Amino acid sequence: MVEIFSICFYLHIKSASLTPVREQTTSSEPEVIVGRESDKKAVKTFMMNSNYEHNVSIISVVGIGGLGKTTLAQHVYNDEQIKAHFGVRLWISVSGSLDVRKIIKGAVGRDSDDQLESLKKELEGKIEKKKYLLVLDDVWDGEEGLDGEKWDRLKELLPRDVVGSKIVVTTRSHLIAKFTSTIKPHVLEGLSVDESWDLFRRKAFLKGKSRVL
Repeated sequence: MVEIFSICFYLHIKSASLTPVREQTTSSEPEVIVGRESDKKAVKTFMMNSNYEHNVSIISVVGIGGLGKTTLAQHVYNDEQIKAHFGVRLWISVSGSLDVRKIIKGAVGRDSDDQLESLKKELEGKIEKKKYLLVLDDVWDGEEGLDGEKWDRLKELLPRDVVGSKIVVTTRSHLIAKFTSTIKPHVLEGLSVDESWDLFRRKAFLKGKSRVL
């Protein structure tokens, strides 16, 4: 029985990791969380860290599709201490290649045909020298990895004058994770057997719609 469940769970994760395109995500926290407390603690510690080597520090959460990178980011994003720590929180669902204009427009909060320089000034006005948290969810650029010029351009457009601002990048690519992070990427592993069974029971037997890891 355990072997059958393990195979089914593996196939679910494997199929998710092969999906080339996924739907847009939001910052809403899932109703049900299974496991990941140690992962949440690690990412949250980075966000709350007062030892700043960079004005804007970046951590990547990396792992195959279906492990719960987005759910982990949502869980931390909605933490009450995180809300109090950052003056502005921004969630951008990338869900594909790095589109600089799309990200800046999403951060500003409106669709616009304005030039990037104008959008940059609008974003600076929105943040108003506050410490900010930016989540870039599901970044990938194919087998060739991340376009370095796009990434550099994005960093130029983001405000960098407030010490303690943080960026979280979720990605399936270890190359992208290493390229974007200013610290060691956080590698997301699979759930334990007990947590996997808990996940299976919640998915199979609980009524109503619940999103779980």
